[in-house]
Amino acid sequence: MPRSRLVEVCRAWHEAVGEEVSLHSRVGGFKGGVLWVEVDSAARRYELSQFQKEDILKKMRRSLPGEYIDDIRFKVAEWGM
Repeated sequence: MPRSRLVEVCRAWHEAVGEEVSLHSRVGGFKGGVLWVEVDSAARRYELSQFQKEDILKKMRRSLPGEYIDDIRFKVAEWGM
């Protein structure tokens, strides 16, 4: 994916989830219709994947009509804040 398109995906992620979730997550990649998102805790991964995923998917699809987003997968990752 071109860097400019990845920037658009990251921007759409931020808009879809809001400031609070954005502070604790980041787009890890986008390939084959799957958006990979890194989060800072297992609790946040559970919350997003079980309770917010469908709503986030809808918002992402509206923000990126030219991209086929079939799924969002979350993984716990550590990074310096």
